[in-house]
Amino acid sequence: MKEWTVLQDAKDEGIEIGREEGREEGILAFIQEKMDDDIEADIILQKLQKYYRVSPEEAEKYLLQAKG
Repeated sequence: MKEWTVLQDAKDEGIEIGREEGREEGILAFIQEKMDDDIEADIILQKLQKYYRVSPEEAEKYLLQAKG
């Protein structure tokens, strides 16, 4: 029974990591799309906070990451 619990925990952790990675990819794709549309950085930051419910600091981090 304990072995099954360990395996289930590992599976759950993998699922959570995948969700986080997918969310980050989605956020970066969203930013890139808005930058391609020449949307101002301030508006992108506001939209990130609204649609993805990230803090202003997180939004800024993602924007900087997307700019490379």
